[in-house]
Order: sequence, then C-alpha cells, then structure tokens
Amino acid sequence: MIRSAVAFIFLFVSFTVFADTEKISQLGKYQGYNPAEYNGFDYNSFYVTMDDGTDLAVDLYLPKKLEANKKVPTITYFVRYIRSLELVWPFKALSDPLFGSVSKEEIKYFTSHGYACLIVDSRGTGASFGSRTMEFSQREIEDMNQVVDWIIKQKWSNGLVGSTGISYTATTAELLLVNQHPAVKACIPRNGIWDLYGQMMYPGGMRQAPFIEAWEYTTHSLDNNDFKFLGHLSNWLIKGTHPVKGDKKRKLLKEAIEEHKDNYDVFKGLYEVEYRDQPDSIIGYSADYFSVHNYIDEIKNSGTAIYRISGWYDGSLVNAPFLGYMNNPQNTKVLVGPWEHGEFTNLSPLRVDKKGEDFDIYAEMLRFFDYHLLGINNGIMEEAPISYFQMGSEKFVSTQNWPPQSIDYQNFELGLDNSLSQNQPANTRGMLEYDCQYDLTTGDYARWNSLTLVYQSGPTHYTDRKQQNERMLVFDTEQLTADTEITGHPIVNLNVKGNSTDGGIFVYLEDVSPDGHVQYITEGQLRFKHRKVSENPIYETVGPSQSFLFADQQSVVPNENMELNFELIATSYQVKKGHKIRLAIATSDVEHFDNFENSPSKIWVDCGENFISSIQLPIAKPQNEYGLTE
Repeated sequence: MIRSAVAFIFLFVSFTVFADTEKISQLGKYQGYNPAEYNGFDYNSFYVTMDDGTDLAVDLYLPKKLEANKKVPTITYFVRYIRSLELVWPFKALSDPLFGSVSKEEIKYFTSHGYACLIVDSRGTGASFGSRTMEFSQREIEDMNQVVDWIIKQKWSNGLVGSTGISYTATTAELLLVNQHPAVKACIPRNGIWDLYGQMMYPGGMRQAPFIEAWEYTTHSLDNNDFKFLGHLSNWLIKGTHPVKGDKKRKLLKEAIEEHKDNYDVFKGLYEVEYRDQPDSIIGYSADYFSVHNYIDEIKNSGTAIYRISGWYDGSLVNAPFLGYMNNPQNTKVLVGPWEHGEFTNLSPLRVDKKGEDFDIYAEMLRFFDYHLLGINNGIMEEAPISYFQMGSEKFVSTQNWPPQSIDYQNFELGLDNSLSQNQPANTRGMLEYDCQYDLTTGDYARWNSLTLVYQSGPTHYTDRKQQNERMLVFDTEQLTADTEITGHPIVNLNVKGNSTDGGIFVYLEDVSPDGHVQYITEGQLRFKHRKVSENPIYETVGPSQSFLFADQQSVVPNENMELNFELIATSYQVKKGHKIRLAIATSDVEHFDNFENSPSKIWVDCGENFISSIQLPIAKPQNEYGLTE
C-alpha cells in the first residue's frame, strides 16, 4: 500500500514516450511554429471565491518575466489529487511548492511557449474549502465555469482557455465543456473516463472493488491532509498540502481541511451498486449521472475542439477515446499509443529496440493548443483524426475512421479439440467442460493496476502466461503463415452454461510463439446476469453493447445455456508468422475483480453441439497476404 500511495501522490511526474513516428510527419515533432520564448515561470497561489462563498485554492504559473502588456492563453487543470505539496525544511528550499497532480516539466514546457497555467484544487480537496457530495458533481462543473470567468478578466489573459489533465483531471477537463463557456476553445483529456460504470467501477458488469477500495483510501487520506500512509516519508519529507501564499500559519488550510470531513464516502456508496441505473443510497443518483457520456449533447454544443489521448494498456479506459470520437466526431482527434494510464513509456511487448526515438507528447499537445488558442495554422486539424500505434510494426499510423477501413472481421470457431479455426470439421463439435478456478489473476503488473499506479517495481507488463493458461480453457489456431495484424475490438460469441446461479467469464486474446511463450494481447469480461445485448445502446459502440440496466438483467439458471456476446478491449497488435493466436477462458481475476458468492464450480462451453462459439478478429486487409484467410 505504501508503494502504491507514493506512486499515486507523485502521479505523472514525467512522461518519456518512445516511438517511431515515420508514418505521421508532424505527430510528436512540432518545431518552428511556436518556439520557446520564456525560460521558466513565475509562481503565485491564492484563493478564488465561488458564488456561494467557497474559496478554491489555485496555483498560477505565468511565463517568467512576461511583458507587462502581453496577453496569453491559459491552460487549466482541475485536480482531485492535490495541486501541490509542501516539503519540510530543508527540503522545502529545493522545491517550493512540490508539484502534485501535474508535473513541473509540463508546466515549464507550456509556460516557456507563452501559456499561463492554472492548477485548481477542486472543492473539498487540497487547500480548497467546501465538501464533496460526489465525484464529478454538478457543483464541481459550475465551479470550473466560474474559474474560467475569473481567468478571462485577468490582465494577462487573452480571453481564450484550454483544459487538459490525466485521469480524474482529464475527466474534469472534458466536463468543463458542459458549461459551453465561449472562452474554452480546446480540450485534451488524457486517459479520461467516458463511462464511470462501464470503465471504472464495473467493466463488463464485474465489480473492480480492489481499485475502488484503494482509490477511496488514498483520496480520503489526501482530503484530510493525512500523509501517514507514506510511512517514513510523512515524517522527514512531506509536510502536507501546500497552503496558498500568505497563509503562513496554515490557519486557512486547517479550516479548509476541517470542511473536507463531510466529503462523500465513495467506497461505501459504490460498493453496494450492481446496475448502471442503480442509484447510490447516499446521494440518490446513479454513476451515469456523473459520467461524461451523460453530457454528450452539451459537450457537442460547446463547439470546443477535443484531442483524446490514451494507451493500449490503460485499463479499459483505452476504449474511452474511441467512444468519445464515435459519439462526437466533429472537431475531435484521437491518439492512442503503446502506453498505460498516465505513464507515457513504450510498453509494446514486441519492441526490439529499447532505446528508440523520443516521442514528444507535449509538442503534440502544443500543436493542438497553438491552433485553437493562438490561431497558428500548423495543419493539425487537417490531418487524419485518428492516430494509433501498431505493436509489432512499432509504427504510428493514421486513419479517417474507427475501426479503420483496412480492417476485416473474420470469424474463428472454437473446437472440441481446443482448436480455433475458421471452419471447424464435424468431429470437433461438442461441449467442453471446465473446472472453474477462483484464484487466477493477471498479476501485479496488469493493466488494471495502472489506474492508480499500483505496481511493485515497474510499469504494466505481462510475463509468460503459459503457467496461467494451464489452468484455463484455451483454443489455438494453427501456426500463421504470415504476419497478422489485429486492430480494433475483437468480439466473442460464446454459448456457456454453469452449475450455479451467478458468475462471470474472463476472455483473453494471446500470442503463442513457436517455443511456447504466451504473450497477452487484450481481454474482456462479462458477468452472466448482464449478458443481454442492447437493442438501443446508451451510446454508439463498435460491437455488441450490454446496458447493465436493472430491467435488462437475465437470470442465471443452473445447467441452462447462455449466449455471451461482447467486445474485448481495443488493441493493435501484430502476431508474427509461425506464431499461433490463442483464446483463453477463465472465471476469475481475483486481484482485480470480485468473485461472486454463487459462482459455478463448472462451466461448459458449446463448441458446436448446439451452438457455434466463436471469436471475430479484426484483421488487417488485404486478405490474401495473411495466413488466416481463405
């Protein structure tokens, strides 16, 4: 817990992105249009008062020695996890303040290019006054609107505002647009949350309680300025939340912290929820009420340009930029790299050259802000709207659509002999039995840990899964006769029955090398009771969509067949010639998702006795160049 908390506090200290950008000339290589003109920044902190009298703590960074009459655009960050920290003496002399949710490198970069940066402790957090009734509340959205009103009245403001951030701060960056403030022209949500229920609380309807519990514990400690969870660090390094300038005796900070005691207990409320439309018993609203997708019409009407950024290993949040694009394509761009949640390090397991070429994420963001906030015609909005990294070819590519038009969905059937084939012969038909294992896990370095940077000694990565696969139900293709690119959302269609009244399934797509090494590609999960496919989806998706609504739940009858049709998390991965593609089935990922009380001890997968279970793989065309096509 100490290690995860430390990582959480110093979240996003730096971004080092390695990638080859040969196929997109400007991506990550912005030079010459807006050179750095300032060296460093001038810092100030103070309170901005809301219309109800609540004071919000802000850190303001202006380009160092900004000319008296110069007016600049502003980049805003509305943070949940402390705008800045105060170190004890003598460490305070080295850095005051110590940057919190936003890195010093990021602020220094944008101020050097002529931007003001404003970091705001959201109501009920950090040094801000007030309390929180819920995360992403209506009051929080209105606060952001009033902060923008304050910004554009300042003598240094050119009247134009952009927003960005990672994770929670990415989500507030986009929720700012709900206000439709005319000054807000550009938004870059990085690793943002599109759907609180489906991507954070209950992916596939499976409760992600370990994450919720860790998140609640950490935020509760931060809100109360309690850093004991940092162990010895709290005694000799971290003094606590940074007070605003002038609050030398921390009187105002102490008063603000006292008001935080009324904050909503997110774990207590969310833990009891099972359905998308189930209201929290404490606040009376469902998670959807606070989700970005609930405000899609207001966000569209804002007219603000959006650049959504994420990574292939970003929990299930990697789907968020694609969902955001499909449901609001106007004036929207998407960038997905070989990254996790907030750590912009190349995690491609197929990478050979570990040094590579630096990918300048800040430069790409600067291009977007320059275009919309400074009126620099650098061509970014004329480029293809979607750019993504292909693991294997190790290249960024661009496309006008998602999924790319170069993709062809091909169907592979599950066989009784554990084969995966486009045309299963009659002698491979039947029911395949599996003894359920409820101690299986994807481990400490899985994509789900990256949501709070809960890892022990390094970033997200998957070791050889051969041993785990021995306790799973697996299906393999023949060896491929050519490199085969899978890009998009694989779709599984399984017919399953179990010997109990509840349960769920985890499906993994994997790459098996000739020497037997098993490499994780992507995954998906679904609780049996949520299996009904929506006829009228809540929002547009690529494949089948479950509503997770109370009215759409379906009972689980022992030994009765159930059709499970759902998407796996998006990916772009090249399986090499001579390798096999594997589909692996499990019934638990115990370190990341709750098991259910009435889960089955056995399940049976129908491999064509009554129903042909299969997976549809989004494979790049042309078909005749790939070994899995006819």
